[in-house]
Amino acid sequence: MAILLGPKLDHTHVPKRIVSLVPSLTETLIDLGLEKRIVGRTRFCIHPSEAVRNIDRIGGTKDFSVERILKLKPDLIIGSQEENHKDGIEALQAQLPVWLSTIDSVDTALEHIGHLGKVTGTAEEADLLTQAIDKAWKGIPRSPSSKRVAYFIWKNPWMIAGKGTYIDSVLERLGWTNVTEQVRYPEIRMQELAKDPPELFLFSSEPFPFKKEHWSAWRAAFPKAHFRLVNGEDFSWYGSRMLEAAERLSAWARDAFDEE
Repeated sequence: MAILLGPKLDHTHVPKRIVSLVPSLTETLIDLGLEKRIVGRTRFCIHPSEAVRNIDRIGGTKDFSVERILKLKPDLIIGSQEENHKDGIEALQAQLPVWLSTIDSVDTALEHIGHLGKVTGTAEEADLLTQAIDKAWKGIPRSPSSKRVAYFIWKNPWMIAGKGTYIDSVLERLGWTNVTEQVRYPEIRMQELAKDPPELFLFSSEPFPFKKEHWSAWRAAFPKAHFRLVNGEDFSWYGSRMLEAAERLSAWARDAFDEE
């Protein structure tokens, strides 16, 4: 469940000035009708583009400016245990309430939307959103056979999504098996995957912006495998984006093993 740090919120208090340090949750807050209450966001909070345009930027997810945030006088900070740097969060929680997400699966993502609704006074809207997302994700077709998949998120060093991550949970929902049993985001070497090769290599558009030329060495080493570029937002943005991601993942999963 999400963690509420720092000064406690009174159960009757509805935040009027919110700073969001998580791109997917900035979008979710806006979709819950809270656009006018968001006074700060990171430079990576890009959706929806029209709505975020006039919201003050306070840096990145890992290099946000505590000083700039404090000047905005927020009464709630929305953060992520995984995406935001610990020192910055600790500095903020010393003075302000910080709602910190700890999402590691599709199920916990749905729980967090509900909890976020309660904290921001939008419980009814959050409940409707979670119901719609839950229905959409239950409709995603599962692969009839459990293909082994390696999901790449970074280069130099090469890193893949491991167990205990939202991405791993998405792969599982598609009926696929993560190639690694390591947790979080382990570094990976070619010889490690050669022992039991993946059938599908996925290279994400974020956080590293992979292009086809980045996988040439891997393709040469694993000529029988399929290689695909994927929209990282569909696989890693939890929150309201999960609703539209479900439709794209349903269509994409059916074609993932088509010949190029």
